[in-house]
Amino acid sequence: MGVSYIRSGTVQLIQKWVKTATAAISTSIPKQGRPWAILEVRLHLSAAGGAAENFSLTINSGDGAEYDTPLLAQNMNAVQSLVWIPDTPHVLFPDDALDIAYVNTNTRTYGLTIVYEVL
Repeated sequence: MGVSYIRSGTVQLIQKWVKTATAAISTSIPKQGRPWAILEVRLHLSAAGGAAENFSLTINSGDGAEYDTPLLAQNMNAVQSLVWIPDTPHVLFPDDALDIAYVNTNTRTYGLTIVYEVL
């Protein structure tokens, strides 16, 4: 789902990617065909994770696995809500995807929102 907004006299496209479930998270936001930037990540669990497992975001580089770069690894054991806003937007190239993972052993219901901008 996307919305447009005005920034410095130009129209930019902001996208919102959402997912909810009780299973593990093992998915990707696919390449966008244009440069794009991660602006914000929100994850809410129905209760603290209760297991020493990381919620992680990794740039899956279109240039190959040797260029894949971890952006975030957050242990969710005692965490119920996570909001991550990078100090500056992380720019991905047109052929890059964003891999998202969380084992979710205790099958917490979650809501995940990732906000990004197609440049």
